[in-house]
Amino acid sequence: MILAICGPDCSGKTTLFDALRPVLRGSFLPRQSRLPRELMPYMLHLEQGQLALWELMYNCKWRYVCDRSIFVSGPVYARLYNRPVLEFDSEWYDETRVVYLDVPVTELQRRHAVCREAAFDASDYSSVCRLYREHLQRFEHIVLDGTEPVQELVGRVLDWNGLNS
Repeated sequence: MILAICGPDCSGKTTLFDALRPVLRGSFLPRQSRLPRELMPYMLHLEQGQLALWELMYNCKWRYVCDRSIFVSGPVYARLYNRPVLEFDSEWYDETRVVYLDVPVTELQRRHAVCREAAFDASDYSSVCRLYREHLQRFEHIVLDGTEPVQELVGRVLDWNGLNS
């Protein structure tokens, strides 16, 4: 199973990922570095490489935890930026569970102003949140309030479908 922590930029994905690391058994995949804008035209190629890695290393008996996922965030941002969407087998929908961090757009914009993420335009938050809501329907998922304290979020993730066993 893949546990993908997803949400818009500045929603708290990395904070939750880091907080889960000491309490959730599984293989934690290295966090993805933020990509510079110059690489955006090559995103489909980067995603194809990530898909090839998943196909080589995936073992359905293991639990993988990742900060974002090409199966969830990839199609959302591809649609947002009118890029080709990575094609992958439908089995990945069944193998991926999603923890989605829902944060009000005004709070995302406030956080964005603090972190100054240059690769993302804060005016796109409404669209990206809508695209996530549409795409999440394909996955088993839980929506958490990304404004709650991280330890409360950790507890909710652990309780969700027996993940702490």
